Amino acid sequence: MSSLKNKTTLNDEINTKVLSMFSAGMSYRDINKHVEDIYEVNVSTGIISSVTDKLIPEFEQWQQSPLDSHYPIVWLAEITICRHIKYHRKIDNANSQLEPLFISVGYLFWRALRPRT
Repeated sequence: MSSLKNKTTLNDEINTKVLSMFSAGMSYRDINKHVEDIYEVNVSTGIISSVTDKLIPEFEQWQQSPLDSHYPIVWLAEITICRHIKYHRKIDNANSQLEPLFISVGYLFWRALRPRT
């Protein structure tokens, strides 16, 4: 297994994989272990950090983007009910059947527009 402790860059394929793993929420240790398992290369956390630092301008741009003025929220629920079925109008010949009852509630949340400070 080779080591990239002194090397400062990776090839584009590994860079893309590192960014993908980082954006999926993997830690530097997990990324290092994964790259080591796949490419048989030991990568330092400094190299991984230099690769993931390329995302900082995109994060800053996303943080500066305007918020929507409203957000729709929908709750969905299912309740199982017991329905009694009577045959031939005889009370003693009652049968029960479970059926789902679906409920949905919609809500539109309006956000007060305030300038950023």
